[in-house]
Amino acid sequence: MLNTKIKCPSCKIARIFIPIAMSLVFLQAITDPLTIQKRIELLKNSWTIIIKHPLFGTGVNSYLLAQSQIKSNFYLFFNQPVHNIYLLFISEFGLISSGLFLYLNRKILGGFKKNSLLILSVVMITGLFDHYWITLVQNFYLIAVVFSISFQDRS
Repeated sequence: MLNTKIKCPSCKIARIFIPIAMSLVFLQAITDPLTIQKRIELLKNSWTIIIKHPLFGTGVNSYLLAQSQIKSNFYLFFNQPVHNIYLLFISEFGLISSGLFLYLNRKILGGFKKNSLLILSVVMITGLFDHYWITLVQNFYLIAVVFSISFQDRS
């Protein structure tokens, strides 16, 4: 895609200008300076919850209730899920249900087409750093679309 010849002069300029403009937007962003410490606290909280409820978890959508029982080190830190879909899933469903889920879906996970495997790997990698793949309805819809495309024209 990057090696293709472009005949449109404004397209050539846009191809250079847009990445530079987007980079400047991201470089100007100001974030919470304690974000890493807060994420580490959320990770520790999820491990505490997994240890307290190892077999069956806290129950679907009960993670925040379980986490509210754990004292936070940060003043005015809003109760939110751990930023890791795997730990969140295990916390809510427990080790037995999580293992059963993987066992029952092993053929599905092995049957992706190669181009869809890249999309699935993006979901799996970004899931290490945020919970939105399993906490936002829009992302549920997006995963459904990805799965349906992945299994199109399978024989």
